[in-house]
Amino acid sequence: MGDKFFRLVYFLVDICPETLRKLFITKAMTDPGTTFTSLDSYLVSKRPQIAKVKQLRPDQYNLLFPRCGPANETEWDITLLSLLINKLFSCSSLITIAIDQIREVRNKLQHLPSSSIDDKDFEDYWNLLEIATLHLADLQGPDYKKSIKDKIDKACNMNMPDQGNTLCKWFGEKFTEMQRDVKEISSDTKDIKKAASQSADILQSTSITTIGVNGKAVKRLKIFHEALKRMHENFERTIDTQILDDFVTPPEVDKILTKLKENRLAVVSGHNKSFYLATALAAIKGMGYNEKRCVEMKSSSDWKHIDSESVDFALCCNPFGKEMYDEDKAKCMMEIFDSIQDAVKDERDGKKIAVLIASDIDVLNECKEKYSHELLDEVITVFNATSESRPTDLTAAECRANICSSTTTVIQNLSELTNLFLEHNQRQVDPEILKAAKDKIKKHKSVVLIGDPASGKTSVAVSLAASYKPSQVLLLTFPEQIQHVNHKRTHLVIIEDFAGKYGMNKGEICNWYKTLDLLNLMKAAGKLNLIVTCDKGKFKTCLEKIRSHPLLEHTVELHQQSVLIKGEHSTGNVEQASAGSQSNISGNSASYTDPKQFKFSDITESLQGQDDFKFRNSDLPSPVLLIGFEEEYDSASPISHESDLDFGDPEEIEPSSISNFIKRRRLERVKKGPKQRSRPDANLENEQPSKPNQL
Repeated sequence: MGDKFFRLVYFLVDICPETLRKLFITKAMTDPGTTFTSLDSYLVSKRPQIAKVKQLRPDQYNLLFPRCGPANETEWDITLLSLLINKLFSCSSLITIAIDQIREVRNKLQHLPSSSIDDKDFEDYWNLLEIATLHLADLQGPDYKKSIKDKIDKACNMNMPDQGNTLCKWFGEKFTEMQRDVKEISSDTKDIKKAASQSADILQSTSITTIGVNGKAVKRLKIFHEALKRMHENFERTIDTQILDDFVTPPEVDKILTKLKENRLAVVSGHNKSFYLATALAAIKGMGYNEKRCVEMKSSSDWKHIDSESVDFALCCNPFGKEMYDEDKAKCMMEIFDSIQDAVKDERDGKKIAVLIASDIDVLNECKEKYSHELLDEVITVFNATSESRPTDLTAAECRANICSSTTTVIQNLSELTNLFLEHNQRQVDPEILKAAKDKIKKHKSVVLIGDPASGKTSVAVSLAASYKPSQVLLLTFPEQIQHVNHKRTHLVIIEDFAGKYGMNKGEICNWYKTLDLLNLMKAAGKLNLIVTCDKGKFKTCLEKIRSHPLLEHTVELHQQSVLIKGEHSTGNVEQASAGSQSNISGNSASYTDPKQFKFSDITESLQGQDDFKFRNSDLPSPVLLIGFEEEYDSASPISHESDLDFGDPEEIEPSSISNFIKRRRLERVKKGPKQRSRPDANLENEQPSKPNQL
């Protein structure tokens, strides 16, 4: 053993504990919460607090509270003393640092692999211990500090006469720590053994013994076994039901056999009457696979349970849809095609797997139009067996294609009409009305927009639909169109004019109620949201004469609003009035609240030359505001001849026609002479009538 190592051990065993014990006694005697009479009585008073110290080991606790006799503080080592001082007393940071330095050096020496130590480490450790110990001794006064300093110098320079006792204490502490570590390891080993036993029981209960590819018993998890068992039952059921007793194998069987032998992968297609599935199954039987190790996939998720350890052959029937093309199934199958190709090519330890895909030819062709994969490049097509008594039905495929094409066309038309509807009815709406409708949609997943004609119901519905992609919205104008609602793609359904736009048909409305029942089921399942628009009066009639409905309970009422139509050259500040009130416009203007009382006097001569004005039939019967009139004609002169109103196409009345009409009427008035008119504005009583040269 090295001399330097022993001197450090002596410092830690004989000098440092003495200083720490002195500090502990001093702190205990000055503890404000307890009267110190003896060490044992003090420890008893602190017993509840000491018992809560988690770091205190049982052997250390026994040193504080021995079963017989008083506590002997000389047996307390650095670890126990530093723990008591830090937990029982409030110490300054310098004291805490000094104690930590002593404990750190002690731990480093305890874990050295050997007793040899170089000069540099010895000097570093010695200086740390000396500084820390003298700082603690200084707390007891200069005399005590001097005595400790003498002991330190003596330990550094003199011979070591008490080497045996010192080393016995040192290694005794080390042996105690080793015993403690062994107990902890033993306890941990018992816990690990118990956990391992529980894990073995769990594995035993969740596994099952099956026969492997080499005929030997192998264990598999039950979850995989149950999935394989289900797929095996599917395969047996398909074999039993699809191959009839009088089935005659067509020549395509040889092609399928060749594919399976060479590539272990084949794709077979055909029409239903061609018995393409029965032909594929006949080829599978011809391959001589072990039927107990054959399975049938019903979905792409089944592929994760299949491997060469437990399966020799996997059949996949109608992976893209049985009678109609299924986009979701096709997409999922495309994601595992690469894995299937890799699996059939892999051959480890003589274990290999084969796969056959069988699909209707029309469904397969539709899939190939949208997706491309080399697995689908070489398809074996099975044709109908023909004879003089049973010729080929060439119309079957054509009729099927027409049906599919017709259905697809209807869906496409509905989608295109919905897009046109959304684009055509984009207008600015009242933010408060829009917020109220959004709150209804958010809370109830449906809203009914009611109001008078031209109150902006459609515009609000379109504004609500702006939160969705156009492809996620579908406009329904007839109840029968509910069959084209695809809940996987359609997130919002709009029903325009629920009770009829031009009249009420009770039978049609009752059909809408039936449609609402179906839509309510889809809404309750969280599949879609619904917006319904309806005339206020007709909606009230439906509730009174027929009945209410859960989808018609959450309403937002819109009020009549004025629609301003003017060109880019019109001037004046326009303020839209509230429902039922007359619109106020700065400048010369005329306002009309009832289109049926439309009069010539409401159109003034300043309209002449305003080519940017257009009257749309869709805007009527909304109140119309005409801006820029310089003179108002006699309001008592209504237009009395229908021929005077013949401006051409009612969809768009050109302003030039209105201008010519004004000129003709004004010429008639010039011939009759000026007519004095009374006006409500007293400031205009003396105004002169229009002169002929103003034309």
